[in-house]
Amino acid sequence: MEPLHTPSPLTPQDREIADTVARERPRLRNFIRRRVIDQDEAEDILQDVFEELVEAWRLPDPIEQVGAWLFRVARNRIIDRFRTMAIARASVLTGHVLGRQIPGHGSAGDIFMQAQFPLHSGRIAGLPGRIAISFTGAVVAMLSVTGVLIWLKKARARRKPAKQAKAASTIGTRERAAN
Repeated sequence: MEPLHTPSPLTPQDREIADTVARERPRLRNFIRRRVIDQDEAEDILQDVFEELVEAWRLPDPIEQVGAWLFRVARNRIIDRFRTMAIARASVLTGHVLGRQIPGHGSAGDIFMQAQFPLHSGRIAGLPGRIAISFTGAVVAMLSVTGVLIWLKKARARRKPAKQAKAASTIGTRERAAN
């Protein structure tokens, strides 16, 4: 008969990790659950975050602000899950899956179509891209307004000589009629 395995006492580092997990778990769970619909998926992400904490805790460089670090890792894990999720299209009438679309996968045409919104909204280049797209939109609006103003100015200039010519011709016919 084998002797029962008794767990070894926790080292100070393990105790510190356990205390951090106990302290941050409720807030982090709520943070993840507000962003992930499937609760099993949320628990998986929570476990992944704490697993990464244990790995990072054993590195020589300490984590400065553990709470902020955990939330950043959780946010990145949520983003990674959403990026790798397949987008399923289902029939409205039957509910059967018609097809799946995985971002970044498919034929060249599929990838091209998937890149249209990020490209045209500026999301593909981050904040500088969004600023550039906003600036470009403002330039297009300004050019449209100035184009209309120039057109109106030219239209007025064309009407002015026509009115003067008409006025001159009516004056000339009046003078001839008076003679």
